[in-house]
Amino acid sequence: MKKNIAIVLAFLALAFIGCDKNVPYEPGKPATTDQCIYFPVSAVTGVELDPEAGIDSVNVVVARTNADSALSVLLFVKQNTDNVFIVPDTINFEAGEFTDTITVKFDTTMQVGNTYGFQVQVDLDALNPYKIEKDASGKPLSPTFNYEATLIKYEPGEGVWVGDYDCLVKYYSIPEGLAWHVDYKLAKLPSGTWKLRIINPYAKLPESDEPDEYGLYDAFPYNTEADLEGATSPANVTLIIDPVKGTATLEKRLTYLGFIWDPSYGEVFLYDYQGAVGTFDAEAGSITFAYDDGTLASGEGTTLEVLAGFRFYFDVESYVADNAEEEEASGAPAKAAKRAARNQNEKGLNIRL
Repeated sequence: MKKNIAIVLAFLALAFIGCDKNVPYEPGKPATTDQCIYFPVSAVTGVELDPEAGIDSVNVVVARTNADSALSVLLFVKQNTDNVFIVPDTINFEAGEFTDTITVKFDTTMQVGNTYGFQVQVDLDALNPYKIEKDASGKPLSPTFNYEATLIKYEPGEGVWVGDYDCLVKYYSIPEGLAWHVDYKLAKLPSGTWKLRIINPYAKLPESDEPDEYGLYDAFPYNTEADLEGATSPANVTLIIDPVKGTATLEKRLTYLGFIWDPSYGEVFLYDYQGAVGTFDAEAGSITFAYDDGTLASGEGTTLEVLAGFRFYFDVESYVADNAEEEEASGAPAKAAKRAARNQNEKGLNIRL
């Protein structure tokens, strides 16, 4: 036992002696260039590509701060989903040229419904490691570029949005249950889920102050052009539908709606604060986010936030049938049925399961 203690003490003594020694200072290697090579746009993500559009590449701009002479710089691919992107290995600048463009090709093996991405980085040895260049906003220039895209095929349609209850109803006396026409795009993915994009439900200006024969406005009737200034554009509401489970969820936790009524509060938004789950009713042709569920909040800026509820119908026929008087509920008006037939049959949507 004494022998073991002696060994431990000897080891600690050597350790302390080693710590007392001064480590000689070794200066870093001097920079071999003042050059900064960067991507003016450092990320392009959330891109959706129509597989029938024939888009087979993306152009990426690369820039430099010193263009006195010609320069070739290596490019390194740091990430490439399933190796479906063909990225050049070099960027070549001519003398006097501050920017050049590389073309990244898409492989034909990309599958509809899948998301693919790549990251490319310039050769860091070609940069001055001790100098951080910044853009006009003070953000450091990036030597890497990220890209992400999903192949997805949408079909267009015309539906109805109903604002049942939200902060507009509570704070601005907008009529509860106000309904209006909206455009949308629907994609049925190989996974079995659907992706529904409702196009600017609040950020499209109305052409008329009067509702149609179904009580529907041609757009949200309470916005003017001034209300849309400075707000997010586009301001789409995107829902992911599971037709088997009969559910719908917001794709984004926070969805801006594209208008500002009070600058002190900021832009109105939908906020999924606790995993909001709406109901998809295939027979009724509708999606409902109920106020009673307490699953969705709508607010302005960060100071107004109230529980919210809204409905979406895939066509006017479904809206009229669901909201008609009891004696009329068995069949929607002929004009609504005609509009629904155009949406579902001519455009191949076939909403009903």
